[in-house]
Amino acid sequence: KFRMYGRNASVLSRDVADQLQRDLPDSVLNTVIRDDNRHGEAPAWRKPIALFDPAGRGDQDYRAALEELEARRMVHV
Repeated sequence: KFRMYGRNASVLSRDVADQLQRDLPDSVLNTVIRDDNRHGEAPAWRKPIALFDPAGRGDQDYRAALEELEARRMVHV
């Protein structure tokens, strides 16, 4: 599962994410996918975020999540 929340997330959202990380460490990634406006813009241009903004935070975060999944041997790319 991915954790996705931005800097404007409520304290409750952060507390829930932290509690899930403690209770289900094998099911919740350590990688945080930050909220990024570019995610919303990419579909309007009919491009995946990796092509629309490859150097952006969103793409970097998703790549880090993929690397974490690969390290856990949960996916093979």
